[in-house]
Amino acid sequence: MSWEAPTLPQGETVTYEVDITSSSSVANDDAVQQDPSARGETGWVGVAGTSTITTRLISGLENGIEYRVRVRAKNKVANSVWATSRGTPLSGKTFTITPAIKVNEGRRASLLVNLGEPAPSGGLTLVGSVDFGRGDVELSDLDFGDDGPTDLPANKILRRSLTIGEGELSRPLDFDFANDDLVEGDETLTYTLTSDDASWTPVSTGANVAMITIIDDDDDDAKVAFGTDAAGTMNYVASVAEDGGTLEVPVTVSHLPGESTDFTVNVLNTGSATENTDYSIASKTVTFGPADTTKTKYVTVTITDNTVLEVDKTIELQIAAAGESSGELGDYYQRDPNGSTATITITNDDPPAKPTDLRVGPSFEALDLNWTGPPLPSGTTLTRYDVHYTSAPSTGARSVPDDEVVQLGRLARPENGWIEVSRSGTRASQTIRELENGTEYRVRVRAANDDGASAWVFGSGTPFNPQTYAIASTATVAEGSSASLEVTLGLGASPGGLELYVDYYTGDSPATDADLNSPPPSVRLDFGETSATLTIPITDDNLVE
Repeated sequence: MSWEAPTLPQGETVTYEVDITSSSSVANDDAVQQDPSARGETGWVGVAGTSTITTRLISGLENGIEYRVRVRAKNKVANSVWATSRGTPLSGKTFTITPAIKVNEGRRASLLVNLGEPAPSGGLTLVGSVDFGRGDVELSDLDFGDDGPTDLPANKILRRSLTIGEGELSRPLDFDFANDDLVEGDETLTYTLTSDDASWTPVSTGANVAMITIIDDDDDDAKVAFGTDAAGTMNYVASVAEDGGTLEVPVTVSHLPGESTDFTVNVLNTGSATENTDYSIASKTVTFGPADTTKTKYVTVTITDNTVLEVDKTIELQIAAAGESSGELGDYYQRDPNGSTATITITNDDPPAKPTDLRVGPSFEALDLNWTGPPLPSGTTLTRYDVHYTSAPSTGARSVPDDEVVQLGRLARPENGWIEVSRSGTRASQTIRELENGTEYRVRVRAANDDGASAWVFGSGTPFNPQTYAIASTATVAEGSSASLEVTLGLGASPGGLELYVDYYTGDSPATDADLNSPPPSVRLDFGETSATLTIPITDDNLVE
C-alpha cells in the first residue's frame, strides 16, 4: 500500500493506522476486531506496527482474493477519517506498481512495487524509464531533489532501475522533488516499469505504469502588479514631462514562472492622452522566464514632444486579466484590481503664445498699457505677464536690444536698459508711473506659465503734461473767406470753461489790419471740451497784392 500524506504545519508529524478485511459486508468505519483469533473474512483486522512512512506491505494473504484496506493518520489530538481502497494479491511471475500518486513540491513520492511471488535467487531487477515529455506540464531536471537527474537527456527519457532482493515480495521506489519558487502549476511524470527477464510480466495492461503528480506550492501565492511590489494594492502613479523622451513602467512578479510567460499590458480608454499622437508603446508585453535574474521588467512608453500648449494628459494601463495572458502559466498570477493598473501623466512643457494688440497710451508722467492675452486651451492657465520698459534707443551707441535681459540691482536705470515693472496677477493692463514727460519709452510684454514665457510683444510711448494747448500752425484761405484754425487741449476744460486769447502779428509778407475783418479776440472751450475752432474773417479789398 502507498498513499499521499496530509498537508501538515511545519514541525508537525503523524503516524498511520492500517486495517484490512476480505469481507464485502463490513462497513468502512466499523471498529477493528479485538479477539486474538479474529479473521479477515469476518471484519477488520489491524495490521501490526505503526510508522510515519506512507507505505505498508501486508503479507500472508491469499492470491486471487480481493481485500479491502483502510488507513488513517493519527496525531496526539485525534484521528483523521479513514481513506479506503481495495486490491487482490498476485500469483505467478507478475509485478505491479502504484498506479498514481500525488506529492507536494519538496516532498518524497513513494511508489510500491509488488511481485506475484518472491523474487528469485539473486533478486529481481526491474528497469523503469521516466518520460518527462508526458503529462500535463513538462518537467525539467530543476524539479528533482538531490537524488534526481542533474542533466536531462535530449529525448527527455531517463532510465532508472530497482532491484528486489531474493525472497522479497515488495520494495518502495522513491522520488525526491525540489522545493523551488517557480510558478509551474501541478506537473506530472510517467514512470514505466519493465523486466529484462521476459518471464516476469505486468499482471495486466498498464499495471506497470505509474503517474506522479507534483503539486506546485507557489502558484497559490503568485502575484503580478505594476511597480516593484508584486503584492501592491495601489494604482501605480508616475509622471513624465512632454520632452522627457521615454518612461519605464515597472511590472513585477512575486515568483518567476517555470517556463517563458508573457504578461500583456492593455491601454484603457479612460486616459485623456491619444496613443500614437501623444505617446507610443512599441511592445505591450513583458516576458519572464525561469532563468531570469530579476522579477521586475519594464514597459517602455515613448512620449511625443510637440510645441502645442495643452493640458496635462493621462495614460491608463492595466495588466491583462489572467485569461488574456500569453502563456498558460500567466493564469496562475493574481492581479489586484488596483495594483494591476497604472496612471501615467504627461505634463505639458510648452509656454503660451505671445500677447497681441499692445496699446500704449501716454499720460502725465506715465504710460497706460493694454493688450490682448494669448488664446488658452480649456484647462490651461497663465501664471503672470512680464512688463519691462526702457528709455534707451534700440539702435546707436547707447542702444539696448529688444532681447536684452532685464537689469537687476539698486542702480538699474531706464536709460541704461530694461526695468521690470513690479506686478501680480494676470490682468492684461499695466500703468507705468514715475516717468519723464517728453521722453520716449520702449515697452515690452510677454505671457508666462509654469513651463516658460512667450516671445515679447513691443510698443512705445511718450508721457506728456495734459494741461497744455495748441493751435494749428498754418492755414491758407482766399480773400473774402474765413480762416479756420483748430485749437486743442491736452486735457478737457475744467468747470467754468477755458478762454484762450488771440494775438495777431504779421509774418514774412506783412498783412495789415485792413486785411482782417473784425477778428475775434479770443476762443472759448466749455467744460470737458478738448478742441474748438477759431474762425478769422479775411477782407476782400479788391487790391492786387
